[in-house]
Amino acid sequence: KEISVIPLQNPTKVVLGQWWDEQRNGGLVLAKHAVKDENNSVDWSEKIVMDAAGTSGEVHCSAVVFSVSVESMAGIFFRSNLIRFTPRFVVRNALHMPLSLVAISGTISEAIHKTRQLRHLLTNQDTKAKVDLAPGESTVIYSFNNTGGVGKSFRWISFRVNASRYDEDSTPKWHLVRLDKNGSTYLGEVDRRNVMVGIIDATVNRSSGSSLLCTISHAAVPPYRIENRSNTHHLRFAQYDDDGVVFELPPMHSCGYTWDNPHGKKRLRAEVIHKHKGGNDCMNDISDSGSHAFSLHSRLFKINAGRKQNLQYSHDDCYFSTHSHVRISAGTKILSVSDSDFIATAVESGITSKDGGFENAICDIVAEGVSISIVDNFPKELLAITVRDVSISKHVGSIATQVLVRHFQIDAMDQEARYPIICQPLPFGIDHREPQSNDLTLPENVNSNDLFWMEHADDRPSPVFEANFKYVPQENMMWIPSLNVFLCPMKVAFDLDYMLRVASVFVGTITQYRDVASPSHTAAVAAAVNTNDKLQYSSREAKIVSLTYLERLTIAPVWFEVEICINDLGYDDGDGMASETALSLNSIAQFSNSSSIAGIVGWVVNVGSNFAHVTPCFQYPSVAYIDKFCDPIELVKDIMFFYVVQTIKQSLKVIFSNQFLGDPTLLALQLRTGLSDLVWKTRDEFRAGGNEGFGRGIASFSENAIGGTLFAVGKVAKSVAKTADAVVSTELTSKHLKPRELDKRKRPRHAIDGFVQGTQFLGRELVHGTAGLIGSPYRGAKKGKVSSLAKGVATGVGGFVVSPFVAAFGFIAISSEGLGQTTKYLELSEIHARCRPSRVVPWGMPLSSTGLSFLKAIGIRIHTVRYQKIRKAVLLQDQDEGEGDDYVTSKEHKRIRAAEIRRTNPPSKVLRISYKKDNRQYTTTSINPKLLTDHPGNQTTSHYAA
Repeated sequence: KEISVIPLQNPTKVVLGQWWDEQRNGGLVLAKHAVKDENNSVDWSEKIVMDAAGTSGEVHCSAVVFSVSVESMAGIFFRSNLIRFTPRFVVRNALHMPLSLVAISGTISEAIHKTRQLRHLLTNQDTKAKVDLAPGESTVIYSFNNTGGVGKSFRWISFRVNASRYDEDSTPKWHLVRLDKNGSTYLGEVDRRNVMVGIIDATVNRSSGSSLLCTISHAAVPPYRIENRSNTHHLRFAQYDDDGVVFELPPMHSCGYTWDNPHGKKRLRAEVIHKHKGGNDCMNDISDSGSHAFSLHSRLFKINAGRKQNLQYSHDDCYFSTHSHVRISAGTKILSVSDSDFIATAVESGITSKDGGFENAICDIVAEGVSISIVDNFPKELLAITVRDVSISKHVGSIATQVLVRHFQIDAMDQEARYPIICQPLPFGIDHREPQSNDLTLPENVNSNDLFWMEHADDRPSPVFEANFKYVPQENMMWIPSLNVFLCPMKVAFDLDYMLRVASVFVGTITQYRDVASPSHTAAVAAAVNTNDKLQYSSREAKIVSLTYLERLTIAPVWFEVEICINDLGYDDGDGMASETALSLNSIAQFSNSSSIAGIVGWVVNVGSNFAHVTPCFQYPSVAYIDKFCDPIELVKDIMFFYVVQTIKQSLKVIFSNQFLGDPTLLALQLRTGLSDLVWKTRDEFRAGGNEGFGRGIASFSENAIGGTLFAVGKVAKSVAKTADAVVSTELTSKHLKPRELDKRKRPRHAIDGFVQGTQFLGRELVHGTAGLIGSPYRGAKKGKVSSLAKGVATGVGGFVVSPFVAAFGFIAISSEGLGQTTKYLELSEIHARCRPSRVVPWGMPLSSTGLSFLKAIGIRIHTVRYQKIRKAVLLQDQDEGEGDDYVTSKEHKRIRAAEIRRTNPPSKVLRISYKKDNRQYTTTSINPKLLTDHPGNQTTSHYAA
């Protein structure tokens, strides 16, 4: 399902009012040949996938550029996709003066060269492409003049301000702005003498879908300010670039400043002179060539906060120096040059600060943790997200703040889940920084050596997430001098069963509310009304975004161990699919109104589960940003894009970590580790003379090289066996005698256990294949269809033929795993478990015993126990004595009253916990239950909570 588009004609005033809102966006100005010129240089666009909902991008019709987005609609149109074509680039003039612009494309060097030429000469092609915008008007850029060049090409606009200060003898300066990159570009507007008289802010932001809006306006705050606090000397400075203009600043004067070429070298060359060569203006131009205007005493500055190198100067054969310092105030970086270091010292000590004494603030927040549970409609707990030991601390006299998260875990709460723990941190050791001592006061007759459990009371695990940052309050911006982020290595494991169950909960919820929210045709049609709304473009200033200055941002390297498995569905003996995943597929079939889709997906899942078991390890390098002034939202998007690109580059790890191939990536790593340890560790042991013992190299070789090879063989054999079995298995295949050894997550403990389990699997698989010759045709005949009978015969014969191969490969797989596990018999491993047991007990089922395999914590916490009690309903009525047979005696009256009191005020309950190992029982204190709801009728069901 793909389409292509082609523009037929240039936009006209007739169609202009259909999609352009002049009251909101201002007047629209288009070039004479905005889309098609006399050469008709347009063509059909590339293919656009109509089913790719949620995507957006560019469409190229030869030299013409549009924007396209594919969106899913709402209401009764929820199965429809809206393909929306909009302008890709829009330029708005928010100045109080008119301007002219030309759209060009090419490399950065060619774009800069073309902008310099426009100041002296406009070609015929430039004149045709030039667009004049009055204040408040906008234009749409459909095509760009190509400037050529070797390298990556970008989209640019070059514009000039048509101010009244220019005449025939002087030409205005042309500025260059990149259109296909979000962010602000500050440009210096100069007069006829090249003296900077204003600063222009050209901001590009994403607006109205995938369109990019460039707003050209006056800068509210200059990005830089130069201060000359010297009493006697002038300051000469210029950008260290070919386009840099040299200026002089008289004593005790300051001026706003920005780079003459924002796409060039962002360094400032400055020097102090005793006698200036200009007039008495605050900012005087000296020369168009900056390289000849400075002496050997000049210095290069990178304008970031802190002290800078002193500027030296000579006068009457005596050498002096001035002090330089860069500070930040109200969103502006200020370079200050003075005769003494008083300003620098005052700024560093905080005397000039207007932050209300932020350094004297103190913050100490400690949270035990947060737990979020997702429950389906059964009700049954499906997922639990746990965050433990969260702390935020800031000390007095410092601007540094620390955020720590000690533990993060996502658990699948189903007891039969393949992966009980979906996401957890890898063991990273003990954090020995700032131990938190307990204020325990011991009696005199208690020896502290007897309290062995207090020996490691201060030990805490290394944090899962740690952020250390410094913050300086500002009026118009956020100033973060440093931000260091650390994320512990994580292990993520999930299968299709879990994903489908979670998806079914959300799909069912959406379907339920969709049916309720759109009961009428009027409401459904109203959901598609906005598809014909006029385009609305919002600048970044209208989105309330606070600019952020980051002096240094560092994200430490991180890696993720990922295990992805598509679990097979499983079938019943005669009634078709019955697993949780099958139920999820059925709900998806109802949502899509196509049961055949769910059936095809089910068969693909069964066969492809053996190919889609992969265990890649993604490693990401560190991320560093220095001297970054940007929108924090755009910065986060850049960081996310970096990790997405790194993930794509490591996509081959998914293929070479396939369990069907034996996980060759892991095997190569184990072989390299085992061989290297055998050589180097054995050498170190001989050099040490056996003081630390022998055999570490041999043990590592046995565990990694030999054990890794055996595990790889077992993975290949297991995958072949399960794939061959999945190909011939249908809903008619019996599960009664089918062996389950290959589906166990726990490996055999040693070689003998592996041989025993492998032999059991061999015998059971042969028996199951033989029994299928009779059982599968019988189950097909019970359906009463000839096609079902034929399918049963084919299933039985196929299972009988394949069963010897499955049995042989299964025996090899289980035996190999047992041999491999023997090589790791003395290895110490960690215990991995859910953070807590399942929380919800289903209605209508007895409160059965809940067992814990080991002591997870010091105690077991039970929050609430809910139960129901069913009794006959007895209604009291006002009756007179002697009225028929319904007379209620006083004895019955008391009994009914007592039952009613017992119903509304139930007796207290206790909860008993048994510890089987020591044969002990623990009983809670008595608790008074609370009546929740009643259901009237002959049978009254009362719900209680204790």
